[in-house]
Amino acid sequence: MKTIKRITTILATLFAAMGLYAQSSVQPYRPLSDFEYRPKEYLQHNFVERKEFYVGKPFSELLKDLEVPIIHFWDINRGRVMEDIGIELFFENRDVTSYRIRQQRVVSLSLVIYFEDAVSGAITHRRLQLYGDNWHIINAAFYGERIVRDISVWGENPSDLPPLPDDFFDEGSTLSFREPQRPITKLLMANAPVAEALEATTLA
Repeated sequence: MKTIKRITTILATLFAAMGLYAQSSVQPYRPLSDFEYRPKEYLQHNFVERKEFYVGKPFSELLKDLEVPIIHFWDINRGRVMEDIGIELFFENRDVTSYRIRQQRVVSLSLVIYFEDAVSGAITHRRLQLYGDNWHIINAAFYGERIVRDISVWGENPSDLPPLPDDFFDEGSTLSFREPQRPITKLLMANAPVAEALEATTLA
């Protein structure tokens, strides 16, 4: 009996030590400045190589650490059932993302988050109609509650991609794919209170 207790104690100590070693062996978070402001390397190190810090936790925990400003996002849908299983975060203007794909045949840098839960595509499509795909406080609140399942990085650093035409952002340019801003986006960009923005348009 004493032998069994001794073995149990040894095993418990061993497992505890292994857990502490695993925690201590994980690389620490490094700020964007450590990577000479190259966002792909920053995202890869902090959120892919260290994904265990965020998997199983609300997405809002990752957002607290993210130093690169999110400009817009795309939902990730699964198959014919049209379930929303994740989100792709972009760090360039929507027009730039579209131009790179359609004209330059390259992919803008993005951080891809897969969630543990699946949300009906009808819900996320309705939200997209109402709130748009710009990243603002209302979209951050909705997605921030979802639990992270996996994380990956797609695309390349903007500085490593082909340059945009000189007149890309000129008023009236036919090169971009501008979309009219939805009312919710206009309110938020004008720094209107969240309550006012929510009153302007709500989910049916």
